[in-house]
Amino acid sequence: MKLPNGFGSVIKLSGKRRKPYGARVTVGWENGKQVRKYIGYFATSAEAVNALSAYNVDPFDITGRKMTVLDVWEKWRTTPEYKNAREGTKKSWQTGFKHCEPIYYKSIAEIKVGHLESLLEGKGVGTQTTIKNSCSKLFKYALKHEWVDRNPVPQVTIDRTGETKRVKNIFTEEEIKDIWNKSKKDDFFELLLILLYTGMRINELLTIRQVNVHDDYMIGGNKTPSGRDRLIPLHKKIRKFVKKRLDGREYLVHREDGKVMDYQDFYKRFKEEFGEVHTIHETRHTFISRMHSVGVNEITIKMIVGHAMDDVTSKVYIHKQKDELLKAVHKLV
Repeated sequence: MKLPNGFGSVIKLSGKRRKPYGARVTVGWENGKQVRKYIGYFATSAEAVNALSAYNVDPFDITGRKMTVLDVWEKWRTTPEYKNAREGTKKSWQTGFKHCEPIYYKSIAEIKVGHLESLLEGKGVGTQTTIKNSCSKLFKYALKHEWVDRNPVPQVTIDRTGETKRVKNIFTEEEIKDIWNKSKKDDFFELLLILLYTGMRINELLTIRQVNVHDDYMIGGNKTPSGRDRLIPLHKKIRKFVKKRLDGREYLVHREDGKVMDYQDFYKRFKEEFGEVHTIHETRHTFISRMHSVGVNEITIKMIVGHAMDDVTSKVYIHKQKDELLKAVHKLV
C-alpha cells in the first residue's frame, strides 16, 4: 500500500525476526538526501502503519525513545530533585535502582508493568517498595520529557503473600554484653553499639557527616521533620567509637576499603551475624525499651530518637537541652 508523501514508510526487514516490519520517518536532510529514523518495529505491516498514523498525529522525540533505563537514570541524577534530596533519601533511591540491573539496557519506552514486577519477585515487601519508589521517580521524569507515553509504575503490584507482622525482638542484656566483647576485635560491632546507645536509624548513622559530630553529641537524622537535624546525645561508653572515626573525611562511617558504607554493605554483614533472629531496626526498639526500663520519660525519648510530638507537647518541652538529654542516656549501663 502506497502511503502519502511525508507520512513515513514501512519496511520489511530481512532475516527471521519476531517483529520484521520497521516504521520509519524522515527527520531531516543531509547533502540533499533524506535522513530517516525508525520509530519502532512491529509484527505486522498494519501495526507499523498504525504506529506511523499515531506518530503523525502526535510526533515524539525519537532519540529519547531509544534511551535506555540507565540513560534516563543518569540524566535524572543531574536534576535539582535528586541533587537537593537528603543523603538518606538518595541512598534509598540508589538501593532501589541497583535491583533494576536486569532492565538497565532496555529502551525506557519498551518497559511494561511485567518487566517491573519481575524485578520484585522473591523480594521482601520493604525491598519491593524501595524498588517501586525508584522506578516511580524514573518514569515520572521520562514522562515529563515525552520519552514514554505512560507511566507503568502505578499499575505495579507489590506482592504481600505470606507477609506477617513481625513481633519486635529486642536485644537482650546478654546479647548486648556479647556485642561489647566482639567490639574489641571487630569495628562492625562498634557501629551496632552506637545504634543501641543512640536509637538512631541505620541510614541516619550512615549519613552523619563528620562536621556534625561534637564532643558529646551529634547533629543528624532524616526521614521525618521531627527527626531531622536533631541533637543526638552520645553515651560516654560509645563516645570513643565516634571520635576514632573523625579522620577528616566527609562521612563518619566507611568500609574497610575506605569507601563510604551504604545500607547494603551494613545489611549484608548484619544478616551474616544475626540471620532472621534480629532486624537492624530492632536496635532502635531496644534503645527505646531500655530507656523506658530505666525510667526516662516519654517526651525525652521522643526528642532523642526523633519521634513526632504534638504542638502543645513540643512547646512545653522545647527547653530541654544537651545536658538533660545526656543525663537521660547515661542512665543506660
